[in-house]
Amino acid sequence: MSGHTLMRQIFKPLIAFVICTNLMMTVAKAEAPYPTAERYLFVRQCMNEHADFLSPPMYQCACVMDKLVATVPYEEFSFLRAVGMAVTIGGERGGELRDNQAVQDSARKYRDLMKKLAQSCDLQP
Repeated sequence: MSGHTLMRQIFKPLIAFVICTNLMMTVAKAEAPYPTAERYLFVRQCMNEHADFLSPPMYQCACVMDKLVATVPYEEFSFLRAVGMAVTIGGERGGELRDNQAVQDSARKYRDLMKKLAQSCDLQP
């Protein structure tokens, strides 16, 4: 077996491996679960809502965010959060949403999800 043939046998699988690895990394970057800014804002809002003068719950809020990322796709979370906030709109504008059963179900799903994740991370209400 010549050196040229041996080199081909070694380099073909190596090149295929490098190409596949690059493709997988590109796909992983394209499917980034949650934008970094969204993660930061979620943790910051969580810390404000559960503020304690002695110990801010940064680690618990980050835990909730990590479990949220592992549980719910970003698009679904974004929709559920928007609905969860929208049902609290007062007056006639909020009445449309409060009277809609599908919206109420989505808002309930969001509240239940947040409660479950908070409890799993020892985040006090």
